[in-house]
Amino acid sequence: MDGSECYGKKFGLNLLDGKETPDYTLDAEFTIQKFLQDIENSPKGVFDPNAFIYLTKAMDYFDLERDYGSLSKAFSRVKGRTLLVSFDSDWRYPEEEIDKIRLAMEKNKNRWNTTAFTPHLDMGHFCMTSIAACMN
Repeated sequence: MDGSECYGKKFGLNLLDGKETPDYTLDAEFTIQKFLQDIENSPKGVFDPNAFIYLTKAMDYFDLERDYGSLSKAFSRVKGRTLLVSFDSDWRYPEEEIDKIRLAMEKNKNRWNTTAFTPHLDMGHFCMTSIAACMN
């Protein structure tokens, strides 16, 4: 299952409460709307929606391959043991991205010090915003 399938499975355009057609109101009617509303309504200090916007933007701009010319060059100075973790349901950073990093590090003779681990979690990297959700 690729990242977009996981995202579609989690949110998609699934209507809440088993409805078959939307009511066309400003209330949350789809799973993704409810998720974002829950973030917005979380207690102050738990999760700032504006932080989510800026973090997402920063992640979009961050590109080691572009900045260094290749991933191998980007990781050329890494000499220590490295654990690369991805989630099989992460639509934002799928397992294939971690594998590209692992292969780049192996080109740098860091083969014996690099380990990739991919646990199965339905929440992907959103799991970091809710530990309880990971435990389900």
